[in-house]
Amino acid sequence: MLRITPSRYASKVTAGNAKNQAGSPRQKAKLFHVIPGTPVTPVEKLKEQRRRFGQDRYSRQPEYRPGRNVRMDPNTFTLYATTKGVMTIRTSRINPSYKWLDVEPDIQKVYRSRCMRAALQARGKASMMVAGNVHYRAELDHVTEPHWRERVMRVPKATERFQDPNYFTRGLVPSLRPLSRYSYE
Repeated sequence: MLRITPSRYASKVTAGNAKNQAGSPRQKAKLFHVIPGTPVTPVEKLKEQRRRFGQDRYSRQPEYRPGRNVRMDPNTFTLYATTKGVMTIRTSRINPSYKWLDVEPDIQKVYRSRCMRAALQARGKASMMVAGNVHYRAELDHVTEPHWRERVMRVPKATERFQDPNYFTRGLVPSLRPLSRYSYE
């Protein structure tokens, strides 16, 4: 005798947590919690992010890295401010998709320089030839340091990268901090 049983498949109504299943929970957008260029408080969450899809572990790193006065949670890649200050985004000149979040602790300095620039711009005396101008920055780099690419491309020797431990034991070097293999600027 042939018995027909109702098929029990995963329904689309129940949101499973399996990635390749129908009805997996939607991924929420990872947003900036702070507008760049505005003051932040210490331990404030600046940006939530997730790791990117890449072929090797260095291309899988998240888009924004921790810069000055910013720390990154190693598990969730969320960036937090460590001090009170103004958050800015700094872009690498080697690889423009490599960015850092910085927090400048001197809020008054940022505020005054912005006011000064606005006042000068109103009189038509503000120069666009500044490092903050994205379109001029490559030209400024070429003027200030024409051979920076050669300097960056040179791989440091192991003797340069790692301090001599004998210097450390004698007290000539305060700490043994090897330079990172992947240095961006």
